[in-house]
Amino acid sequence: MATLPKKGARVAVVGMHPKPFNWHIGTVERTCAEDLIVDVRLHCFDEDDGEEGSSRDGVESVAGGTQSDEESKKPAIVTIPATSVKPVFLPSEAPKLALSMDAPGSRAAMVQWLGSKGWGLPDEVAHYVGSFFDIQRASSVRCVGASSSRGDFALSAVLESDDSKWWISGDSVYRCGKGWEWLEFVVSPDDQPRRVGGIGVRIPVLPYGPLAVRTFLLHYCKEERKHHPREWHHHPHLFATLDRDEMQQFAILDPPIDATRIRLVCTMSAIGQGKTRWEPTGRGGGVGNCVGLFQVAIW
Repeated sequence: MATLPKKGARVAVVGMHPKPFNWHIGTVERTCAEDLIVDVRLHCFDEDDGEEGSSRDGVESVAGGTQSDEESKKPAIVTIPATSVKPVFLPSEAPKLALSMDAPGSRAAMVQWLGSKGWGLPDEVAHYVGSFFDIQRASSVRCVGASSSRGDFALSAVLESDDSKWWISGDSVYRCGKGWEWLEFVVSPDDQPRRVGGIGVRIPVLPYGPLAVRTFLLHYCKEERKHHPREWHHHPHLFATLDRDEMQQFAILDPPIDATRIRLVCTMSAIGQGKTRWEPTGRGGGVGNCVGLFQVAIW
């Protein structure tokens, strides 16, 4: 039987069909024990943000269509089964240390295996051995590269909360709003892996943002080895932005990522979704030949 999260709990949406809301982080607004459903307010974590009372029908419309400025500022609230949420942390709430993905088991399990009830080591020694599998969470992030850039601003601008700056890819790879463009971030100041449990993306809404990233993947490098090329791993999930103007937070779960570098790989813009009035024009596809965003946050 599903356990209902408490009102105010931070959760990620998982396992939904259709998928636009999956991995989005929100706050539980209401629970219904009889129907085992919850209302989740996406992205807005300040009580003064937006207005109360948005319906799920309103949220479905912002997943693809054009909204007015007023609509894009209302909170997105989805009503979903209690089985479709998982507890998560926001950056300010997360513990400083996490258990490495390479650990053979939980901290409690390692103490049991190694301690007085297992191999016979003193429990304090078992706890100390287990601490070698602790990993720090990402806290220092730099944008260090891109597959291409139109060059309007330095790449570091994507880590700033400033709508007058942005990243837009070069006018080459994308076709009709679909392609493969990436931004690369260093998440470790000392080349030691860091736990990355979430990513945020902020975009311009339609009709002002036809090239705003709509779907993206995450690739990551687990370690830095001198004189060896970096090996990039692919996280299994596809993430999808909504047509919203706030920072959209996504949980990186099943599994989380332990990495030194992350690439945010943009695979489709709003044009590629096919629900805008914009059409590719000009040499090479015009506006449909680029993808872009305002801001990225990684934690």
